[in-house]
Amino acid sequence: MAKIKQRNKKKVHFFARFRGWIQAVATLLTNIHLPNFLNGSLNRGKEKYACVPGLNCYSCPGAAGSCPIGAFQAVVGSSKFKFSYYVTGILILLGVLLGRFICGFLCPFGWFQELLHKIPSPKLSTQKLKPLRYLKYGILLVMVILLPMVVVNELGMGDPFFCKYLCPQGVLEGAIPLSITNEGIRTALGTLFSWKAFVLLAVILGSVFFYRPFCKWLCPLGAFYALLNRVSLFQMKVDKDKCVSCGACAKACKMDVDVTRQPNHAECIRCGMCMKSCPTHAICYQYGFGDLSKAKEISTEKKELKKAKDADKKRLKAKSRKNKRFFRVVWVIMAALISILVGGYMVVGVNDMLAVGRSDEEVTIDIPSNASFDYISDILYKNNIINNKSFFNLYATMTKSKSGFIKGTYDIKKNLDYQAIISYLQTDTNRTDIVSVQFTEGMNVREFSEVLEKNGVCSSAEFLNACNSDNYDEEFTFLKEITNKSERYYKLEGYLFPDTYYFYKDEKVENVMRKLLNNYELKVYHTKSRVDGFDKRVTIEQRAKAAGMTVDEIITLASIIQAEAADVDDMYLVSSVLLA
Repeated sequence: MAKIKQRNKKKVHFFARFRGWIQAVATLLTNIHLPNFLNGSLNRGKEKYACVPGLNCYSCPGAAGSCPIGAFQAVVGSSKFKFSYYVTGILILLGVLLGRFICGFLCPFGWFQELLHKIPSPKLSTQKLKPLRYLKYGILLVMVILLPMVVVNELGMGDPFFCKYLCPQGVLEGAIPLSITNEGIRTALGTLFSWKAFVLLAVILGSVFFYRPFCKWLCPLGAFYALLNRVSLFQMKVDKDKCVSCGACAKACKMDVDVTRQPNHAECIRCGMCMKSCPTHAICYQYGFGDLSKAKEISTEKKELKKAKDADKKRLKAKSRKNKRFFRVVWVIMAALISILVGGYMVVGVNDMLAVGRSDEEVTIDIPSNASFDYISDILYKNNIINNKSFFNLYATMTKSKSGFIKGTYDIKKNLDYQAIISYLQTDTNRTDIVSVQFTEGMNVREFSEVLEKNGVCSSAEFLNACNSDNYDEEFTFLKEITNKSERYYKLEGYLFPDTYYFYKDEKVENVMRKLLNNYELKVYHTKSRVDGFDKRVTIEQRAKAAGMTVDEIITLASIIQAEAADVDDMYLVSSVLLA
């Protein structure tokens, strides 16, 4: 029996037999600069420009290279590098060559979780938690790609959101070792470190009871490799003629994969546990487009089985193999083409979003009333303020900025980024279509409305309706003094101060009224002047109180005097009669 087990063990592939040693060596090579752990320094050699295949923090003292996720976020969120193809190409290349073999053999954090799982404790199944697998794809899309690309500062730089807020590997390999040897780092640790330490502790505790919980549910690097697992050159192969459907492989798989149904499932990390458990050795590795994992010696049983196959079955199988190879090549080509197309679109779009290469020339544009977002995009495109309307539309949709544009004329520079363009056109004070309107003494409300309409500020009808409105009583408390508004033809007659005003073309009548009433409040209630009979400078309100009258009564009296008098000298005579 012992000899049979020994013979069966030798039939298992070298990778599966010595996987633990391979993981240890990969972790050591990934963090080869061991003396740095003692002196608290980082490796800053040129080799760190290269990315290691597994999840390994750049800030680890012993790190030999960069973390691919961290490097990718730095590229996406920075205008300096203009979205280089390098990191994206490396990730796609590794995914096509090895797929999730990297997770099972070359990732230091994956090995760390497996060592924790060996601690004696109740082991819990994740079969019923399969929907959590999709969480890592959301993390990849949102925290690794979209947020670093969209949420940027004034320099166009974004935060590495996954590394900064969620990745436990940074705390394990970077923050903890460096804080032990560096007092300055220890004193700088704050709330963010506490949060990530909590995440690390949760992953550690989870790994004791669950098999590789971070890899299954949270790792964005695993999610990226999973997308390429079906087209990678490193594959699992199941010999259907040998398989007896005993279910031993499905029970042995801790990643919850049935290799007989889906040999190259997105969650398969090529660990080889299914190969070890198979009693008939029906499962093996396959690399490339052919079967490179065949044993050197074919057993007598297999020879007899092959002899029993008829020529037609051999022909069909040969045709099937050719089709599989063809479609695998097609998959690889399609993945490469899609990556190139998406990458090219992103390069052009991000460059336009950050205004890379645009001149600082200033142009004048007109935004009409009730203009749609597409119409505004056309105006910006025709004036070379943006070069990519579809990417501008995508950015405005994601930032919820497609509404709020203000009609008017603007002088705008071409070298503004998307956010600056949107903010500029949604700010009223940036408009240049301003008109100067002068109201002279003696003008009534109707004459005010005619002047405003003549200068294109607002319509006469809107203004006259506003002069009879009660909408401004709460904002301007002095209007509450008007007690006889039902007897007035226009409620605000006498409350529009003659002066020179500046308005926008087609300005809202509410803004026009507030500007006029604000000026009235300033001149009547806050502006002081020298008057006979007073020791100091006083406002019109103070003069009215001294005469035992309200401001409204003073305004009414002044309107009567102005209407009855022929000139300034005549005003004194009329006022002396009315006040006698």
